[in-house]
Amino acid sequence: MIYFFGIERSLQMLAIINIGFGLLVLFSLRNIKLLYIGVSSLTIGLLLFLGFNQSTFRIWDMKYFAIFRSNQPEAFRTPEMVREAIENTDVLYYGEGIETIVSTIKIKGGEQSFITNGRIEASSHLQGKQHLFALGHLPMLLHKNPKRILVVGLGAGITLGATSIHPSVEELTLVNLNPKSLVWQDL
Repeated sequence: MIYFFGIERSLQMLAIINIGFGLLVLFSLRNIKLLYIGVSSLTIGLLLFLGFNQSTFRIWDMKYFAIFRSNQPEAFRTPEMVREAIENTDVLYYGEGIETIVSTIKIKGGEQSFITNGRIEASSHLQGKQHLFALGHLPMLLHKNPKRILVVGLGAGITLGATSIHPSVEELTLVNLNPKSLVWQDL
């Protein structure tokens, strides 16, 4: 459900399903068959309504989840600071997966960053890329003749790119566990 509707909407739909089943059990104890149909129809109707009206009954601010950086909690200390951060940041991509929330943001007048679960994984700033280049180049330089390469996790794609430019590479395999992180803006 998370892949189709997102975390918040999935939780809302699961709550409706639980309430619907609870009412069915309650009415089955009293043997009121007419209410079975009514509760079932209402539950299915509410689920369809929420599924097709993605912006209705939203409580969470998705932009906040997209821009939040757990390694910079001081930037989100007060409601005013949160509001300022939301106003000064453009969300270029936002995706919710089963294990992760992935986003690409650009601070107005600043750097672009790739964030996974509130942690900046890469940025357009050279300092934010250096360790990713090293993760790709260092093993390649330490191996005598690397031909077959396995990279686990796409992340920002910088490590994958760093390994791919070595002339001895004949086969390059990427294993990525989160399909939501496959779509993001180039850094």
